[in-house]
Amino acid sequence: MTNQLPMAVTAPLSPAQKTQLINLIRRAAKAEIMPRFRTLDAGDIDTKKDENDLVTAADTAAEAMITRGLQIAFPHALVIGEEAVSKSPDLLKGIAEAELCFIIDPVDGTWNFAKGMPLFGTIIAVCRFGQPVLGLIYDPVGNDLIITDNTTPAEWRTRSGRHRPIQTAAPKPLDQMAGYMHIRQMSDDARALMWSKVGALGYVGTLRCSAHEYRLLATGAADFILSSNLNSWDHAAGVLLCQQAGGKSAMLDGSAYNAAMTSGYLLSASSEAVWNDVAAHFAGLLPEA
Repeated sequence: MTNQLPMAVTAPLSPAQKTQLINLIRRAAKAEIMPRFRTLDAGDIDTKKDENDLVTAADTAAEAMITRGLQIAFPHALVIGEEAVSKSPDLLKGIAEAELCFIIDPVDGTWNFAKGMPLFGTIIAVCRFGQPVLGLIYDPVGNDLIITDNTTPAEWRTRSGRHRPIQTAAPKPLDQMAGYMHIRQMSDDARALMWSKVGALGYVGTLRCSAHEYRLLATGAADFILSSNLNSWDHAAGVLLCQQAGGKSAMLDGSAYNAAMTSGYLLSASSEAVWNDVAAHFAGLLPEA
């Protein structure tokens, strides 16, 4: 990936195209996700890396439907889905150079979905040369979504059709902060440091669902998210939503996030002040520290 982009990065979708995208996501949820919720048979669930990394018939069917729709509407775009990448990891190499790229997580929170817990969502990020320019997180259970692009404030679109602006939370001291950290996915040394530091925070947990973690951050119900697992389908949309709702997202070393990145620590926070405090608290994660 080059340090300079080939051209200016601008928002790629018109209002009509955004509506088309939202309608596609809702149709996929209605046709392929919700009919399978709490009705999965054993044969509809499979493991990938381990028993905590699941894939269901809903994941594969919804991703196929969304991918087909995007390829018809945007024939020159690169379309990358989580399940497609699990079969062909080299797909990720195209993100950095793609002028228009759609990154799909059809059922984020698959473990929750497979266990019958209504805490899952569909994530769509649109990127140009790896830089997120549109983020959408849809809740199939609530039939609502949060959405933004890099030229407009983030907003919540309810099932009734209302558009409501969203805003991240005001800064607060470390011992009052609530956040999500994916400690289990970190290296042994990093986990040891993390466990020694979390006691200074108000609350630390995980929802097993990046979609709802980022929704809570962008709507002011959480203060930060810190992760070392940089799957672009988990983070690209949420990073933009955090930023456009008033927060700050960057790598822990202060460098800008790009969806083509595969390593490092990504910190998204409700404000620059909160970002600075959390980054300083966990500075020991950085190799030069």
